Amino acid sequence: MIAEAAWWNFCPENERWMYCKTGCERKCGDDLSEKCIHSIDCLEKNLCECQLGFVRLENRCVRPDECPE
Repeated sequence: MIAEAAWWNFCPENERWMYCKTGCERKCGDDLSEKCIHSIDCLEKNLCECQLGFVRLENRCVRPDECPE
């Protein structure tokens, strides 16, 4: 548990630590109405991923309304 808490603090604002990345992280420009089907395999391990309600804009996570047009 201590190691997980340390990694949680490692993630930038609006991101969460994921032992196994889902493959469903949204990016600016994605159609947010489409549902993502999570992979049953671990695509990448030990990474930060945008929290629910945020999308990736370059190297940070923002609310969808903050994406450039």
